[in-house]
Amino acid sequence: MSDVLMEAKSAVQEYCDGVPGQISEVRSLVSLASAKPRSSHETVDLLYNAMHRMSGAALCMGFPFLGEELGKIEEMLAPASAPSPNDYSELLGAVAQRLALLERLKSYIKPENSSLISEMQAEVEASKAETGQKRLNYANILKQQRILFADDDVAIRMLMRHILSQLGVSKFEVFNSGQELLSAATGFEPTVIITDWRMTPVNGVELLQRIRRKQTRFASNCPVIFLSSRNSLAEVREAVGEGANHFIVKPFTIESVQRAICHVVERKTA
Repeated sequence: MSDVLMEAKSAVQEYCDGVPGQISEVRSLVSLASAKPRSSHETVDLLYNAMHRMSGAALCMGFPFLGEELGKIEEMLAPASAPSPNDYSELLGAVAQRLALLERLKSYIKPENSSLISEMQAEVEASKAETGQKRLNYANILKQQRILFADDDVAIRMLMRHILSQLGVSKFEVFNSGQELLSAATGFEPTVIITDWRMTPVNGVELLQRIRRKQTRFASNCPVIFLSSRNSLAEVREAVGEGANHFIVKPFTIESVQRAICHVVERKTA
């Protein structure tokens, strides 16, 4: 577990180093859209997608306050919430104000302030007190699993890759969308699929629906675990209705991933 903690610290450090540039980039997009009203519609779409990716990454990297604030901007820019293409000035002004506030808070985005790192450090200490039998049971389950993972954020994919490797999962592959997972996983018979909610093309729910309706090469009863944020109750209900087996709340840790996988596998075999 200490190895994956080191990998997580490296991933979080890389994320923290990139946050100022990401915020500056989206602020530039807002300025561009404000200066060229005719291109505002396309730019708002770009901003919406950027906010979704950044919000998910912030939550996973252990900065919930940042993820929640970026999520609020994402909601403002959502197609159902956005004004008509002819009147984006007020919306862009509000977005610019929120981004300016976040830029002033960017000095907080440091690994030592990541709840992910602090939780993983606590888990390292707690694992020392676990019984050897419990660890052995988990290890026996995990080494038999074949897992597919899909998320549109490269940092999250990197972190999950390290976690699955450290857990001793027999075989796994990671993809940047539900569509890529379906197209590239030829011949792979997963025992568990873990997926983010919003991806294009083919989001997590669409992927789940196809699996349950026998529209993929995977077993229709293959356990599907969703990544979710703490404020996505409506999405959780929808996924449960479609047949989701479990949820991992962002920011996820090696312990939460381990528990989720073992939980769905044990339930399936019970």
